[in-house]
Parts: sequence; C-alpha cells; structure tokens
Amino acid sequence: MIETNIDAVFGISIGGRAKLPIECGVVPDARMQPYEWQISPDRRLTKTDGHAHGDCVLLPGPIDICWDLAGAIIEWQMTPAQRDQFVHDYSMLSGDSARGRLPVYLLAYCAQRLGETFVAAASAETRERD
Repeated sequence: MIETNIDAVFGISIGGRAKLPIECGVVPDARMQPYEWQISPDRRLTKTDGHAHGDCVLLPGPIDICWDLAGAIIEWQMTPAQRDQFVHDYSMLSGDSARGRLPVYLLAYCAQRLGETFVAAASAETRERD
C-alpha cells in the first residue's frame, strides 16, 4: 500500500523498502481524527467509537499499535515536542517501546491517507473537486 500509493500519486518507486514490523499486534481503531473524540468537563479525552474500524477494507485485520500512534500524531498535527511526549506517555503506560517502529508507520499512515484522498478526488464530480 505504501509503495503503490506513493508511486501512483508521485510516480516515485521506493522499491520494497517500506516494511511494517509488528511487535505489538492489535486490531487498531484506525480513526484517530480529532472529531472522533469528546472532551469531558474534567478535560479527559474519550474515544467515541472504534470497535470495528481496523478490520475493514482499508485496513483488514491486526497490525502494530504504531498504526494508531501514527494516526494520532498525524491527525492531531502534533509538534515534535507533543509527539515525543505522546510516545513517551504511551511507552510508560504500556511498557512497549514503539519509538523505533514509529517512523515507517508515520510514512505508511500518510501513504494510506494519501491514497484515500487521491481516489476520492479522482472519483468526485468536477464541482466537488473545485
């Protein structure tokens, strides 16, 4: 998916270099956009849904938890400092050191979203693209 989307949109071949390690396999939420969350009166974030997002046509079945970490980083447009704190907090709470696996998942997540938007734009009516 990474290679296909980057090649289709940019015409760049990365030649099989994007391998996704799976050390902490989960069926991810896969929808980490801010609108998927609610903030309670005591300022706690609560995910509104996600029970089946990660097991669908776009992302079938288990993958590393880094998919959702990358999704949150990208979708929330975290600064480098926010990203570092987020990954640190995840590691402290889970005992899983995801930092080394995360870069390729950031690329993969962006490539997947790129493919989604590219297909949507190509299939939209002209008045919707403009």
